[in-house]
Amino acid sequence: LALIGFSLLPVNYVGVLLILLALGLFAAEVMVQGFGVLGFGGVVSLVLGLLLLIDSPYPALRIGLDVAIAVAIPFAAAFLLLMWVVVRNFSERASTGREGLVGLTGRAKTKVDRRSGKVYVHSEWWNALSEQPVEPGQEVRVVRVDNMTLWVEPVGAEWEDPELAGRAGSP
Repeated sequence: LALIGFSLLPVNYVGVLLILLALGLFAAEVMVQGFGVLGFGGVVSLVLGLLLLIDSPYPALRIGLDVAIAVAIPFAAAFLLLMWVVVRNFSERASTGREGLVGLTGRAKTKVDRRSGKVYVHSEWWNALSEQPVEPGQEVRVVRVDNMTLWVEPVGAEWEDPELAGRAGSP
């Protein structure tokens, strides 16, 4: 930086602009869904900017292609990793909100019918309704979510609640 500041190394402003463009493309890739196109453009712009940055008649003072590529490879690897994470997350099922509850199984704590009931799903107690009657302790599957009420259907055999099992034989 001191050599550039003292004007001993001639700087090509096209190279500076290409490096600034590369930084802008990297930031834009993070902000918008460019699916890697902006990141790839940023890597190309960075390599070209580094190659054009020092405009010296002496080849020893210029930035070599090997150095420019060595600087650009970590940026390219980071964006490939980020793109892999994004693509992998698009294929995963939603795990939060209404979409995350549909299909989960739980247990009925009380009798569940079209009027009322309580179920234990996803480590939480929910108000529940069901088209078919569900007995306490029976396994249920969430069919849909209406506000804070789950619509469930029975899926399995009776389940013995450990709290109730201890009291069943006592007077």
